Amino acid sequence: MRRPGRLEDELRGFADRVASLSRAGEPVKIQLGFGWTPAPGFINLDIAPLLDESIRRFDDLDVFFFPYADMAWPIPDSSVDFIFHEDFIEHVSQKHQVCIFAEALRVMKEGGWHRVSTPCLSASMRRHSRFHAGMNGVYTGEWDNWQHIALFTRQSLEEMARIVGYREVAFTAKNRGTSPHSLTNEVRPENDRDPVFGNIFADMLKLTPARKEHDLEVLLPLFDEAHYLAAHPDVAEVVGRGFLTARDHFIRYGFVERRSPFLLDPNWYATQYPLARLEVVHGHYDDYLDHYGWVGRARGYQPVPAR
Repeated sequence: MRRPGRLEDELRGFADRVASLSRAGEPVKIQLGFGWTPAPGFINLDIAPLLDESIRRFDDLDVFFFPYADMAWPIPDSSVDFIFHEDFIEHVSQKHQVCIFAEALRVMKEGGWHRVSTPCLSASMRRHSRFHAGMNGVYTGEWDNWQHIALFTRQSLEEMARIVGYREVAFTAKNRGTSPHSLTNEVRPENDRDPVFGNIFADMLKLTPARKEHDLEVLLPLFDEAHYLAAHPDVAEVVGRGFLTARDHFIRYGFVERRSPFLLDPNWYATQYPLARLEVVHGHYDDYLDHYGWVGRARGYQPVPAR
């Protein structure tokens, strides 16, 4: 296994390899923390080599060394088809776990999968611990024997993935990845763990919901002249002079000025419909007026409390 070069050379080599694969129309597949098992057909990343320099059988594989858990990767957004790592993510802090998930999400293409294989904390505790004995019954070897820092359960891994922005998390089994680019010869877990329950196998999907823009054609059918004039006295004054109608004012000026064309109580709406609040907070819709126009009305939501 080759020795690492200068940091700038490793970063340049990694970026150039991603670019060359993209130009050739080839899938870009990355393995993080490859350790002793770099994978053919993958760009394999690690901080430092674990394999001895005398081992030459991996010389034809793409291998680069840099602190990928501590820095942004020198490749464009949406440039990678598949990311994989096994028995790696538990060796870094929770802070770095979030950072790695976020950076992987950034570089992944829409519809791409990020596959994680990692020891299961709950399975290990159930198998080895005797909690009725208190502290003395806790199996600490999960940390002490393997230099693990922060372990996952299925629930905690899915929660972190969704916090970062992955759309779906599919739990599978060894060598049963969801992506067409998945390996079929995954290494972990080995004999030190239960082959079925010892590791979590999670495929995390990048799929960004389409953002619904502020749209006149969506809001105009909901236009309420009485509300518009009552809510905007300056418009009522202009309309009263006969220069234009309230509807014309909204089309020409009010829509761009973000004036409300119908009555909606945003505080009540957000409290009444938690899903709407999440969708607006996450930027799928500009505000609750847009949300109601795009999807709220079709769902049967009400813009104000029933009187």
